[in-house]
Amino acid sequence: MKRTTILSFLLIAALIASSTTRTTAQENRFDARLGVGFYSFDDFVSVFGMIGDAFNKVDHREGYSYLLNPNLSVSYRLNDWLSLGAGVALGNMNTQGFDYANTLIHSREFAYTTAVVAADTYYLRRGVWALYGSYGLGATLFANTTGDLNDDTKIFEKTTTTSCHINFKFYPIAVQIGHRFGGFLEVGWGCNGLLNGGLFYRF
Repeated sequence: MKRTTILSFLLIAALIASSTTRTTAQENRFDARLGVGFYSFDDFVSVFGMIGDAFNKVDHREGYSYLLNPNLSVSYRLNDWLSLGAGVALGNMNTQGFDYANTLIHSREFAYTTAVVAADTYYLRRGVWALYGSYGLGATLFANTTGDLNDDTKIFEKTTTTSCHINFKFYPIAVQIGHRFGGFLEVGWGCNGLLNGGLFYRF
C-alpha cells in the first residue's frame, strides 16, 4: 500500500533526525511509534454503511477489507509518567456486488485518514518494560465512493462524497518493551483499531 510506504518513510526520517547532536536534557525524550491496528472505529462505520447495500439487486458479492490500520505517532516525554504527541492513522474498505449474470452492478469503497493529538500516561516502569495508557482526540477525513450500473445507459457510474467527523484513541491497557528500540501492544478502541501493535524508537 502506498500509504504504508509513506508512513515507513516518515519513521525513517525520524530515525535520521535522532542521529543529530542533542544536549543531555533533550536526549531520549521523543518516541516514534509505527504500528498496525485491527478493526478501527472507522472500519465499524464502513461496515454499518454497507448494510443498506443488502437491499439492492445484488445476487452475490466479492469484496475485500484490510481491516488493518497503519499508523504513525510521535510523542514528547514531559516527565516520567506523561507524554504528549500527535499521530496519523489510515484505513480503507471496499466491496463489489454482482447480479445473476455475474455483471458488476454496484460497488462501495471507503477510505479514511485520521489525525489525532494524544497523551500517554505511564502507570509502571520496570527496566525495559513499561505499562501505559494512550488517550487522544482528533478528526477523520472520510471518503465514500459509490458505483452503480445505470439501467438505461449500461454505464457504470461512480460518485465520491467526503465528510469529516470526530475520532478518538482510547487504549487504557498498553505495554512496551525496549529501551531505545522495541515493540508495543495497545488494547482498547479508536482510530488505531481494537488491537494496535508495532515498533517504537526513542530518540
